[in-house]
Amino acid sequence: MALINLSYTGTNQEICEITLNRPEVLNALNTALLTELDETLSALKPHPKSLKPIPPLQLLERGLGGEVKTLIIRGAGEKAFSAGADLKERVGMSLDQTRTFLKQINHAFDQIANLPMPTIAYMNGLAFGGGLELALACDIRIMAPHAQTGLTECALGIFPGAGGTGRLPQVIGYAKACELIFSAKKINAQEALNIGLVNQISDSPYELASQIAACSGVSLRAAKEAMKTGDIARCYEQVLKSPERVAALKKFTSNRPA
Repeated sequence: MALINLSYTGTNQEICEITLNRPEVLNALNTALLTELDETLSALKPHPKSLKPIPPLQLLERGLGGEVKTLIIRGAGEKAFSAGADLKERVGMSLDQTRTFLKQINHAFDQIANLPMPTIAYMNGLAFGGGLELALACDIRIMAPHAQTGLTECALGIFPGAGGTGRLPQVIGYAKACELIFSAKKINAQEALNIGLVNQISDSPYELASQIAACSGVSLRAAKEAMKTGDIARCYEQVLKSPERVAALKKFTSNRPA
C-alpha cells in the first residue's frame, strides 16, 4: 500500500494534493512514509532557482500539458493530519538511527518549505509534534473545526527537532511560541486561529486552493520567491516577461471604456 497518495483536481488539474496514508496509526511519520514523501516532493520540484511551470506528474506521463499552481497536504481519514513521528518505530532505533531519522524528516520538510508554488496544509484532524512541524513548513494552514494541534515534544523528553523551533516563532511570535513549546500545550482550532497559527477554520481547503489556482502561475511563484528572498527586482523580471502579463494588459485595455 502506498504511504503517500498523489492526486490532481481543478479545471486543468492545477491543484496537486498529497495525502499521508497511514490512517490506522493517525498518519504517524515513519521512515518509509518520509522516504515516499521525499521522492514525491523531489519530483514536484523544478530545477534549482527556476521559476518555470511545473507540470503535474500524471499529465507528463500522458504527454499532456498542465501546471501545478498550488499544493495541498492532508492526512487520510478524518481523525488526523498527522500525530507526529512514529514513536513505536523510534523506540527501536539506535542513537545513530535516530540522528539519521532527524536528518530525513528535516530534509523532507525543508523541501516543502522550498517548493516554488503556494502550499496549503489542511490540518483535517490531530496535528501534533512532527505533524504540526510539517504544517508549519507550508505557506498556509487551514484547520478542520474538530482538529487539535500542538508541539508536544517537551512532554516526551525531547523538543521539536523538525523545524518547529524556528518556524513557529516566525508564524506566531517568539513569546507565544515559547508558551506552546515549553508547556507542550494542545490547542483547538479556534485558539489556533486566534493566535495566527492557522489562516482559516474550514471543512475543506478547496475554496482557497481554487482562488489561488485561478491566478497566474508565474505571478504566484514570483510573489512567493520575492517574499522569501526580498529580491523583488529579480522576481519582478519573471512577470515582466510572462505571456500572462501581456494578455492581462491587453484584456484590461480592450475592456476599458473609450
